[in-house]
Amino acid sequence: MERLLERLYTSASTGALLAPLLSETNIETVIIHQQALIRQGTGGPQTYRGPSLAQAHAHLQIEEAQFNAFVFQLGRAPDDLGFPQQTIDEVLAHVIPSA
Repeated sequence: MERLLERLYTSASTGALLAPLLSETNIETVIIHQQALIRQGTGGPQTYRGPSLAQAHAHLQIEEAQFNAFVFQLGRAPDDLGFPQQTIDEVLAHVIPSA
């Protein structure tokens, strides 16, 4: 999972739409939080105790195009690492229920 998140944030932080949002972000801390959130969401033993996603991102004023760019990277990262399409679809379904 750490490799997947590293790939996601490395790709996202170089994109024109997302780089401004991530330029002053401690990616290592974000990855730790994301791992806990994902583990909790997938029934793992870890419990996420941070702010909700809405609270954590409210100050960023994320535009729809930026959200879509991040979702694109989220779908691309597991594919780049050779994950099966079914796993990619399941990950995206957690972000966008209609995916």
